[in-house]
Amino acid sequence: MVACTEPRRVAAMSVATRVGVELDVQVVLVIEHLKYSTDGMLLSEAMNDRLLEQYEVILLDEAHERTLATNVLMGFIKVLFSS
Repeated sequence: MVACTEPRRVAAMSVATRVGVELDVQVVLVIEHLKYSTDGMLLSEAMNDRLLEQYEVILLDEAHERTLATNVLMGFIKVLFSS
């Protein structure tokens, strides 16, 4: 599964809706193998699943905004992939 994070909930919902329209599918919690969430939600998932095993790809959209959750998530992913 691919995770795509946005720093704000409204942005995550808007992008998920737009992708659903483009693919002509109904937007549910997960669109096939693509999951949109906030960076904070993915960080919460990482606390329960330290290896984030359900994801093959993680995209941190708008990472240049450097929110606290984005910074922590980037550090977490860096450590995860360096081991």
